[in-house]
Amino acid sequence: MTTVIELLKDKNRINSIKKVDEKIPDKEKKINIFTYLLQIYEKTTKIPYDKRVAPAFLITMWLSHEPDLINLTQNMNLRHWLDDKDVYNYYFHTVPKGYRYIKWTKKDEKYLKEKQEIEEIMLEYNVSNREATMIKQHKERIK
Repeated sequence: MTTVIELLKDKNRINSIKKVDEKIPDKEKKINIFTYLLQIYEKTTKIPYDKRVAPAFLITMWLSHEPDLINLTQNMNLRHWLDDKDVYNYYFHTVPKGYRYIKWTKKDEKYLKEKQEIEEIMLEYNVSNREATMIKQHKERIK
């Protein structure tokens, strides 16, 4: 159960964040895909949708990382012919309000090491990426 003091602290923290946000001129604020995702989460329409900044494909890709939203993204994948603005409006009106921390999956060290090995083979034998991958697989089979 939250106390009145905790609520006041949260309110003060939120107000201080808003004040800092207001101090930043509009010209310096970067509009990117995360701006539009935040609008979807908070149900605010501060900035009109621009499909050049956040195409529907990217919005769908980011939202598909949240397990609760997989069904919504699947519905949009089945209707791939829709305009980007329509897809954005669908997400805006159907995604439940609330902030979500969607973690982007990064490439692991194993993948980066394999990629480096393939690049070394490409330089050593002067072959394409596909041929270097085949050579690497062949070397692994011989071992």
